[in-house]
Amino acid sequence: MPAVCTMQLWYHGSQNLEFTKSIVVFCEKIGLPEDTLYAYVYFMYFFGCVTQNILVLFCAVLFQDLGQSVLRCKENVLQEGGNLTKVFRHYKKILMCKTSIEETFSGFLLAVTFLGFLNVFGAFTLILGFETGEWASRKFAYSAIIYSGINFTLVLYLMFAAAGVHEKDKSFRNAVNLLYLKTSCKNNCCEPNFDIAISESESIVFSVFGYFKFTKGFILTSIGTILTYSLLINQLQNS
Repeated sequence: MPAVCTMQLWYHGSQNLEFTKSIVVFCEKIGLPEDTLYAYVYFMYFFGCVTQNILVLFCAVLFQDLGQSVLRCKENVLQEGGNLTKVFRHYKKILMCKTSIEETFSGFLLAVTFLGFLNVFGAFTLILGFETGEWASRKFAYSAIIYSGINFTLVLYLMFAAAGVHEKDKSFRNAVNLLYLKTSCKNNCCEPNFDIAISESESIVFSVFGYFKFTKGFILTSIGTILTYSLLINQLQNS
């Protein structure tokens, strides 16, 4: 593909040609079938964002592992004769890991979430017929729709993985509170770290610079908003 791009730049004598358009022009000149051209442009889009997708999956795996760790803490709390000191020591490490993830990946999470919704909104504009220029042609529309669908699916997977940590942490805290009430640990338990899951004002919630939080409510609200906004634009256009 770099060689083809170089050939096109040399042929047209311009350094300002867009890469995608150059590839499409070249494929049309050599007589590539239209269906093959759709697939070619699609895979070009797909592999162009492979680094982004790998990072998205990496963050999603981090969230899932963190959620499983919280779930194991809950299971150990519910076991009779469990070592609460070990459980809460492990839970402290989970809280530290959550802070480290936010400090390291907040910028990436903000960008990938924004771009994910932007891509899917762009796909809606193509589906609903808002785009009337060259990018509304079938070879670009189909590729953009598939590209946006795959990327937005990965972003949703990431967001629901982060929201899953929040749900598991709420369940863990409920189990701790129930054990606290049953044993009256506040008065006669020598466990010094028992209040760690009770004194915290809020359970584990991943956020991006504090602007929004990855919870199921936020995810569903965001999806509903973008669908409503797209349909509203369509209605205004038809009126």
